[in-house]
Formats: sequence, C-alpha cells, structure tokens
Amino acid sequence: MYDRPLSVTIIACFLFFASALILGALWSGSEGGHAFAEAATSSYESSWLPWAGVGVGVGCAIGFLLGWPMARLLFICWLGWGIIEGLVLLSPMRFNPVTIGIYAVIVICLFLPNANQWFRRGKAAGA
Repeated sequence: MYDRPLSVTIIACFLFFASALILGALWSGSEGGHAFAEAATSSYESSWLPWAGVGVGVGCAIGFLLGWPMARLLFICWLGWGIIEGLVLLSPMRFNPVTIGIYAVIVICLFLPNANQWFRRGKAAGA
C-alpha cells in the first residue's frame, strides 16, 4: 500500500485553492474579478487563458491526488510555459524572479523519492 506524500497533497490542495480563486473571479463577471484572473494567469489580453489555467490546475491537482504520472509532466510543461512567458513575452520589469525559485521548489517536491514512488506505484504493481 502506497501512501500519498504530504508534499504532493499540499501541492494538489494549493492548485485546487488557486483554481477556485481564479474560477470565482472569472465567474463573478466584475471588472475586479477579471483583473485578478488576468493578473493571476497572464498580463496580456486573453479571453481563454484564465479558463485554460483553471482547467490545467484542476486536472493536475486531480492527477496528483490519484498518482497519474502524466499530471506531473503536464504541470512541469505548464510551469515551463509560465517561465518562458515571463521572461520572453512579458516586459522584464513585470516578471518576478522569485517565481522561478518557487517553481523550482515545487518541481523538486514532485520529484522527491517518496513522490516518485507515488507516481510509479502502478508500474511496481505490474499494472
């Protein structure tokens, strides 16, 4: 029996919480809500990007809780896009380099030995 690592559970709960905040802001329809959703996902005008961010966040969180290895890969690609977007597409004055450090800590937590065991438990069981 494999127990889900605490680090994976915390990251998944954070993703659910952040996705719920962005979804609530989008659903409210207010200018402030849309401004928050835009700031939380991107700084350029996009009607679909905040909704996609909510979908990816919830999908990855569910995948983390269930131990799906593809959720971890999707999340890393999503973080990579955030770094590329911040460094290349946005003005350098708006990108916070602390974000890269936070992303690195999250990725390290997702690849700790106990997290690897959680995401590879299906292979160990022969499934």
